[in-house]
Amino acid sequence: MKKKDNRKATAASSLARNQRTREFYSPLLPMMRQLRARGKSYTEIAEALNKAGHRTVQGGKFHKVAVYRILATKGYKSVTPGLVAACKAMG
Repeated sequence: MKKKDNRKATAASSLARNQRTREFYSPLLPMMRQLRARGKSYTEIAEALNKAGHRTVQGGKFHKVAVYRILATKGYKSVTPGLVAACKAMG
């Protein structure tokens, strides 16, 4: 019985963590997608995020792998169209 309870708790914890991560990165998606659409590499996008003062959910700097994983993950939704305009202003 305890193994089933542990599995349910682990699954619930994982779902909650994934939801928090999606919410954390959602405001950055328009900028990331815009830069990628302009042909920027994952490294260049990571550098732009770091230069703008953004950090990962763990508080670290962005690296190309993190950018790739965020952009490749289904379920992320863009929630702040204002960042698209800010991204366009960046050039």
